[in-house]
Amino acid sequence: AKTRKTDAAKIATIAARHEADGWQSYPAYSGRCMFGDTCPGIVCPGYDVQKVEAAVRRAGIRNPSVDNMGCEMVVYWPNVKAD
Repeated sequence: AKTRKTDAAKIATIAARHEADGWQSYPAYSGRCMFGDTCPGIVCPGYDVQKVEAAVRRAGIRNPSVDNMGCEMVVYWPNVKAD
């Protein structure tokens, strides 16, 4: 039987496809007000935030949050559990 990818795995795959664009998978990010819970995220240049959100939305994953990491941004999905 074929195994379905988790949403976290889909996010990691999208990040890997765009590695040449400076995107990097962040498999266990703990964002604001998450109180130690973790979720998948993608670290990217600030100008790519909307591209990251759109790419992941096409995979059916919605409701991202964004944090500034200094020189880069992290787009993360608090509603998706880390693998």
